[in-house]
Amino acid sequence: MSAGQATPTTSDADESQRVAAMVWQDLEATLQMTDRPWSRAQLGVCGPARLPGSHIKLVRGPGAVNAARTTLEIGTAAGREAAEAGAVLAMAHEFQPDIARLVYALAERPHWHLLAARDAGKVVAAAALFVIDASGYLFAAGTLPSHRRRGAHAALIERRLRIGFALGCTRLFCEAGADDSGCLRPPFANLARAGFRPFAVCESR
Repeated sequence: MSAGQATPTTSDADESQRVAAMVWQDLEATLQMTDRPWSRAQLGVCGPARLPGSHIKLVRGPGAVNAARTTLEIGTAAGREAAEAGAVLAMAHEFQPDIARLVYALAERPHWHLLAARDAGKVVAAAALFVIDASGYLFAAGTLPSHRRRGAHAALIERRLRIGFALGCTRLFCEAGADDSGCLRPPFANLARAGFRPFAVCESR
């Protein structure tokens, strides 16, 4: 099976909707389990419906995973590094700083895999993967401005693909912002290079 080709059991649209709903359900539950519960709005966490303008739903099936070029160290984030990863995501996306509590909690939750890119031991980029049944969902990726254009985003996509396929995923989903013509915005071009293909364009409400 070639890279980017899904194995349909349910339709891509239906399965993407199911998995995304489970992601946000688990996220909401995790928010309330932190030592200082916050609402999604208070933390500034935005779901797909709040992406500015249009957004594209993408899917990728099993197949060869290309190695990304980076000098950064890529690995799992847990414990103190999970909190650091949360702080990086907060800064990268202008979330409230308390998002670090949420990310720290997610690292300990079933189905979640938190990854970090490190430079000299410091977390400079982070991303998450949610896996349920035979589907995965790439969730949240961000890089500090000081370390952009060093391959962190592509490398974090690669690592999540490898984890997902190793866990038996037949489809991996994600969502990304689109320009006025319905094409991926430049920051998300790494997804296309990694074999993701679009299957729907949605307008934010």
